[in-house]
Amino acid sequence: MLALAVAAWLLTPAAASAPAKAPGSLVILTNYYRVTGSNHWDFRLSKAQNRPWKNGDTFDARTDWRVTWNYEFQPVAGGFRLKNVRIVTTASITMPRLEPEPGTDPETIERWRNYFKLLMEHELGHVSIARQAGVEMRRAMSGLSAIKFNSEAELKEALDKTASRVLRTYEEKEKDFDRRTNHGMSADPSAEKPEATAKK
Repeated sequence: MLALAVAAWLLTPAAASAPAKAPGSLVILTNYYRVTGSNHWDFRLSKAQNRPWKNGDTFDARTDWRVTWNYEFQPVAGGFRLKNVRIVTTASITMPRLEPEPGTDPETIERWRNYFKLLMEHELGHVSIARQAGVEMRRAMSGLSAIKFNSEAELKEALDKTASRVLRTYEEKEKDFDRRTNHGMSADPSAEKPEATAKK
């Protein structure tokens, strides 16, 4: 299962007189791809054929996230100050959805349900990292409000550097999370090769 952090941001200056906006929000989107069959090996083949990403990755699910922001500034004597910043974190989860063939063994379906639950728990771990990144982004950017900048360009540069620093930190947190959880692969009941299973 792949959890890929896609970090992107939007710089949109707003007039100082614009109405205040909510400080930040988290948007979670969930998408599914179709999995068919009557046993775990059928499911595995179906996942390989139907997962939306075709870049060679063999994970069953993924979470893509991004942090965007809008900010307001105000002119002050001799420069500009950051007035307000609004952060929006968007996380998009893509999961397999089983459509079992008629007559599929109930125990097989129950194992799928347990697998799906563990898989979703792993993806929600990535969503949690995305949420933390958004919170930290707002905290770090809001700290710039105490600084007077000589120009709007200088303010935008400071926001850029702050965003890059925060995103690098949370990209590393994602990598560490996947290392510790083996990308959630332990959730898959068919993760072992048949030969390995037969030796037990």
